[in-house]
Amino acid sequence: MNINTINLSEITIEKSIKNSYDIKYNSNTIDFWTPILFIPFGLDNKYNNFFLNCELDNDTNNMKIFEYFIEQLENKFIELLNIQKHQLNSQLRYTDTNSILYTKFLEKSKQIITIIKDSKNNYKTIYDIEKNMNCKLKLSLNKLWCKSEKYYYKYSIKEIILS
Repeated sequence: MNINTINLSEITIEKSIKNSYDIKYNSNTIDFWTPILFIPFGLDNKYNNFFLNCELDNDTNNMKIFEYFIEQLENKFIELLNIQKHQLNSQLRYTDTNSILYTKFLEKSKQIITIIKDSKNNYKTIYDIEKNMNCKLKLSLNKLWCKSEKYYYKYSIKEIILS
C-alpha cells in the first residue's frame, strides 16, 4: 500500500488482551512501503530482537511527505487513545540533520521471517545488511500496548529491499 492512499480517519484501535490494542485499517493491519531510506548504523540486536534504524533524508519532498505521514499517524493514535503527546513513545527521532525511524524485524519462534532481497530480487539474510546502505521497507503496524501510563508501538519490517 502507498501512504498516499491511506485515509487516517479510517484507522481504529480495539482493546485486545491485557494492556494492548489492535490497530486496524479497514479491518486489517496497516501495511505500507517507505521511500528509499538510508541505513546509517547497520543491524542492531537488543533484547534478543533485531532492529533497523533508518535515516530519512529530509532534502527530498517525497521524504518530507513520508515523515509528515508518520507524524500524523502518531497524532491519530494519540487522538484515539485520548492521551497526551508525551504518553506515546514515538518511533521517530529528530536529529540536527535528519530524522531516524526505528523499525523491528519480524520474528516467529526466534526465526527472522522478514523477507530480505536485493534490488535484483535475490534473497538475502539479515547478515547482508551493512551500515551506509539504502533500503526500501514494507512496514506493518498491528499493536499498541500500555505500560506504566506510556503507550508503545513498533513498525515491523515485512519486507526489505536492499540497494
